[in-house]
Amino acid sequence: MLGTWFRNRIKKSGISQSRLEITRLLNHIEGVEDRDVGPLVAVTTIIRINLENMNLLPRGLFDVDRVNQLDPKAKAQFRLSALNVQFQRRDQNNDAVGASILLHTLRALAYPELRELGRDLWRELARGFDHAEPVFKIVEEAKGQPLDPRVREEYRTVPNGLG
Repeated sequence: MLGTWFRNRIKKSGISQSRLEITRLLNHIEGVEDRDVGPLVAVTTIIRINLENMNLLPRGLFDVDRVNQLDPKAKAQFRLSALNVQFQRRDQNNDAVGASILLHTLRALAYPELRELGRDLWRELARGFDHAEPVFKIVEEAKGQPLDPRVREEYRTVPNGLG
């Protein structure tokens, strides 16, 4: 009985903290012009697909229909949180925001209490869809190679359950 109470307290605390973090991110994105949201969409998509290609995130994880599979989501949240910290330490701020978007998306999919904030987040990100393509070209020129074709195929995809 005490174990159940303790688990519920931790969950509620985590959800409250996540709500604050998502709201903070959402407020930041709401204050940005559409053309400046495009790079966030581009970077978020590139990071997600790279992590999926490296088998660090399973494909299809960003789908509310898989909400009952919390274990993969929990592992992915841990990885994304650690990646976010690495990006921040390296002063890779755009990449850190991209990792945060993925992290908060997973949280919104995993916990119904956060789902509406996740929808708000993706509604704001959708403003940047028309401005992501030039970023892909810049990244390809900097890398000297084309991006995975899935990047261009999937960058306008809003996770199932957050559209």
